[in-house]
Amino acid sequence: MRLKIVLLLCLAVSLALAAVDWPKFQKDLNNTGLTSDYGPLNPAVNWTRTYSSTFLGRNSPVVAGGIVYSGGPSAVFEALNATTGALIWQRTDFGVLDCTPAVAYGMVFVGDGNGVVHAINATTGAEVWNYTTGNTFTIRSSPAVSDGIVYIGAPDYKLHAINATNGVSIWNYTTGGAVHSSPVVYNGVVYFDSADDNFYAVNATSGLLLWSYAYAGSSLTASPTIWNDTVYITDNTYLYALNASNGVQLWNITLGAWTTSSAVWNGVLYIGDSSGVFHALYADNGTEIWSYTTGDLIESAPAVANGVVYFGSADDNLYALNASTGALIWKYQAAYDVSASPAVSGGMVYFTADTHLYAIGEDLTPPNVTQVYPTVATLGQATNFTVNATDNVGVSNCTFYWDGSPIGTMNSSGGGTYYYVYTPQSSGAHTAWANCSDPAGNWAYNSTTVTVSTPQSGTVVVTSAPGYSLEVLLALLGAAVVVVLLLRK
Repeated sequence: MRLKIVLLLCLAVSLALAAVDWPKFQKDLNNTGLTSDYGPLNPAVNWTRTYSSTFLGRNSPVVAGGIVYSGGPSAVFEALNATTGALIWQRTDFGVLDCTPAVAYGMVFVGDGNGVVHAINATTGAEVWNYTTGNTFTIRSSPAVSDGIVYIGAPDYKLHAINATNGVSIWNYTTGGAVHSSPVVYNGVVYFDSADDNFYAVNATSGLLLWSYAYAGSSLTASPTIWNDTVYITDNTYLYALNASNGVQLWNITLGAWTTSSAVWNGVLYIGDSSGVFHALYADNGTEIWSYTTGDLIESAPAVANGVVYFGSADDNLYALNASTGALIWKYQAAYDVSASPAVSGGMVYFTADTHLYAIGEDLTPPNVTQVYPTVATLGQATNFTVNATDNVGVSNCTFYWDGSPIGTMNSSGGGTYYYVYTPQSSGAHTAWANCSDPAGNWAYNSTTVTVSTPQSGTVVVTSAPGYSLEVLLALLGAAVVVVLLLRK
């Protein structure tokens, strides 16, 4: 048991050291939602944080340098230890937050509920600079930071390019509607859409328009994804694939009434829709590979890690599916709708659900098993041996052992109590123990020394009587005694 604990601690440390940052919405500048890290396969809640009022659902957490940055209700913006959830710093002066922050150059960049973009020292929480957009409405666009420039959309109909060091405007591009989507930066071009039902590609350095594409339907707040020189965008009807260089449409397909932002891995595009169906499509032609139906609409953009795709649903669950087959690996029921997008880092997945921020990691905790009871028994008499076993996820089974040999699976009587009825076959000191495991395969045991005594002189011991209950045997024994007494008369 001691060796197992040491191994678990070593594994936990190695996960922390190997953590890959998830520093912005959909992980990288191409919004692929793909990481080289991995998430949990046997989930357990490492920690949660609960707030007094509701999240708006779009402000997904990000992880960088072992710190989780998350905006919350009542203008709360926090930095938390990624392993323990301990508060590092907190700000409450930014207005209602409705976008995902980005971490770069030792700063955290985020738009607030008053049309202001902030740069915050990532370590201390002190504000470095702020930038005021053209109105005081809530910023929903999550920033992208590249080559010293912060790119972020705003309700003032503009995409803004801001100097990341000092907050000075470099350029802005005006569209015909609010810019809520989160931009992509690729090969010196910034891609984004606008509520004017157009998608734009502008030069990242000058802000000059390179091309635009008019949606067939109405634009949404879903953000673009780029893979293999192709940009993937959605409106309220179609999913489009456009040539990233010139905006020429390669293909389009119809999914649900509207769709989420997408993730891409190994030539496959992953996307959810408002009918509650999650899709895996070939990225080069849009052909469906598999689909998975949840219990409600999907607003959460997916994350892909080590062959597993993670996403949330309004049915209150976070899902983990096999990215190749669509088979369910696990799902975790949160307290509320999971509409924000998950972040995967250090073997953990972080996500928000209304008033809660969750950190789900690999279950490394073995069950807690109490001493086996009783410690005395009588030779040849059936004895009910019991143990209490609890686990952070749940106990799968307990096995009863006698003198080192497995005897059988213990039964559950509820409340964490497990029992096994065993009849000792020899007197003296014996060892009884219970070995209990959880769904992740973690196990623990506890044992006790059982003193088995021989029956007192004159005691009748029934060791076996197939087909008869104890009550019947006692009745027969009583009848026999009566007969003997009558015969003596």
